Amino acid sequence: MNSTVITDLRRQEGELLRSEAELRLTYGEKHPRLQLVHAQREDLAAKISQEADRIVASLNTVDLKAPGRARACLPEGGSGASHPVVEGA
Repeated sequence: MNSTVITDLRRQEGELLRSEAELRLTYGEKHPRLQLVHAQREDLAAKISQEADRIVASLNTVDLKAPGRARACLPEGGSGASHPVVEGA
């Protein structure tokens, strides 16, 4: 599954990683701006995780509904017995 939300969040993560590297070289590890970027990365990681969980939950919901949908397409009784399977068809 291709999620535009996760793609966008990953793009933002890449930008933060570049900023983090620049700040580390310019100011050092303990600089407040670098600490802010660390906090932003943690927030972004949480958002990515939440979106991934949402996608998985959505897929699980679709999976659980699929058998009911398939049965609904069958003739009354739901067994498909009135339409036998023909070998080699």
